Amino acid sequence: MPDDDADAPATPDDSGQDESGPDENARFLTGSIDDYLLGLAAGIQTAQRQLSQQAVTIRPGEAAVTYQIPRVEFELKMSLEVVSPADGGGDGATLLRFRPASPARGGTGATTSDVASTIRGAFVAVPVHGGKPPPDIRTTLRRVNARTYEITVQVASAAGERLAGVEVQFNVDRERSRELKVIPGGSGLPTGLFDDAEALYNFVAFGDTTGLFPGTSFWDGSVVTNADGIAVGVLNVDAQEPTGVPIAAILDVLGQTETIVFKVE
Repeated sequence: MPDDDADAPATPDDSGQDESGPDENARFLTGSIDDYLLGLAAGIQTAQRQLSQQAVTIRPGEAAVTYQIPRVEFELKMSLEVVSPADGGGDGATLLRFRPASPARGGTGATTSDVASTIRGAFVAVPVHGGKPPPDIRTTLRRVNARTYEITVQVASAAGERLAGVEVQFNVDRERSRELKVIPGGSGLPTGLFDDAEALYNFVAFGDTTGLFPGTSFWDGSVVTNADGIAVGVLNVDAQEPTGVPIAAILDVLGQTETIVFKVE
C-alpha cells in the first residue's frame, strides 16, 4: 500500500509562465511619479475640505470645532524592470517598465532583471502664508474716460509695510457680467419706472442675455506692485458696449480674490 505521507509528484510551477495578456499592462504603472503624488495630494485636499465642512458646535455661543489632517505619510514600492527578448525576434528592443513591487518576476521567453525601489514621504499641513497675518489689500476704481477705467491695488502687510514685487492678476468675469445683465432690476428696481406689472414682467423676463464684447478686457492681466506696493490695472471697454452695461472685474493677489462690479457711464 502506498504511504499517504509520500511526496506527490511535483507539478509544473506556473510562476514562470508568460504573464503577457490582456491584464498584463494593467499591472504596470501607466503614469509618472508626479501623477501619483499629485493624485494623492488632490485626495488629501478633498478629504480636508469635507472635514472642514463638518464643524461641530460644542456649546451655544462658542466657536465651532473643526478637524485638521496634520500629516499624511505615504510609501510607494515599485520595481524597475528591464526586459530583453530572449529569441531576438522583432526589433529586439529592450523594455523598461515600472510596476508595484510583487514576488512575480518576468516570464518565459524573456530575460528579466529588476531593481526594487521604495519612495517614502509625507504631506504636512502648514499655515497659509507661513502663519503670517493676511495682507491688507485696498482697491480703488477711477474712470479715466468713457472707455477706460483704472483699478489701483495697494498691498501692505498687517504691520502696514508696503509690499513690493507682488503679482496682481486682473481679469474680467464675463460670466458674472452676463448674469448681471440677465435680470436688470430683478432685485429692488422700483416698479414705478414701468406703466404696469406686465411691462415689468416683460422687462425682467426678456432682459439682455448677451455677454461682453471681446474688446472689453484689461490691457495687462498681470501687474507687479512697485516700491510703494501699488499695482494699476487698465481696463479698456469695447466701443460697442452700451452705456450702463455692468462689468465684473476680478483681482487675485496673494491667494485672495476680490470682485469689483461697476457700470459703464
